[in-house]
Amino acid sequence: MTDLGANPANYADYWKTLGTVDGLWLGLPVKADPKTLIWYSPINFEAYGYTVPTTWEELDALVETMVADGLVPWSLGMESGDATGWTGTDFIQDILLVTQGPEYVQGIIDGTIPYNDPGVKEAYEIYGKWAKDATYTVGGAQGTVSTGFNDAILKVFSDPAEAMMVKQSGFAGGTITSTYPDLIYGTDYDFFGVPGAQGLQGGSDWMMAFSDKPAVKALVAYLSSAKGGEMWAQVGFDLTPNLAGSDAYVDPALLKKGEILANATGFTPDIGDSIPGGFGSAEFKGITDFVNGADLDTVLNTIADVQAEALK
Repeated sequence: MTDLGANPANYADYWKTLGTVDGLWLGLPVKADPKTLIWYSPINFEAYGYTVPTTWEELDALVETMVADGLVPWSLGMESGDATGWTGTDFIQDILLVTQGPEYVQGIIDGTIPYNDPGVKEAYEIYGKWAKDATYTVGGAQGTVSTGFNDAILKVFSDPAEAMMVKQSGFAGGTITSTYPDLIYGTDYDFFGVPGAQGLQGGSDWMMAFSDKPAVKALVAYLSSAKGGEMWAQVGFDLTPNLAGSDAYVDPALLKKGEILANATGFTPDIGDSIPGGFGSAEFKGITDFVNGADLDTVLNTIADVQAEALK
């Protein structure tokens, strides 16, 4: 990419590492969509005297305080047809980013860390405490499995609210405003990054060049320049990994997401999207079975077998 005019100074090292193959920087990240977000109502937080947590320990304490106040902390519904379970596996990955870090997640993706590793089991146990108990999430285990993922978002912003928080990707803002168009970002709905996460999980789009013609070089140079990053941010087509655009967003929600991305220490793709052989489907079925009461070791061993076969 540098041979084509890309400016490496405008990208965090982890982006360049992700785009490097055999020592050559081949992929330029042009768009990112972080998933490591928790959505909430600032009005409801203020009413109960809650503050946004900045560490995982503070988040865990906040959850317990909400329970003590007679509230349901989470809305964790994950029903999504054949893809039921994906919001659960997303949450597991974010927990792993807290407890283990992005290199660990990459190890699961490349197979150097088996899915039945103790670190993965710990993440499932943390998630299961919340996802299987009606004290912590709307409807308990049955609600988690049967509530649609969009409905799960809306339960936090209904009047009265059925829960106080939902962990969901950036698209949640659109779900909220399409159902509740009068709600105002920053007042009625907002988000914060999963506290304690040592990196972000999300989707990203990449550009690769198959020509060194002048027009190709000009495009690469522009997108990776300070001006290119700033213009991408101003247009608002999600986020730019180009650090020059981190404070150029016009939309306040994108500006906040951009700050979270710019301060991230790593970025990992969704595990299930990154490995062949039905790994994602095995994850979805496994976490659904786990929430429904299946033995955790059996679930993780089954997924690990699929992981190993896919990467054999």
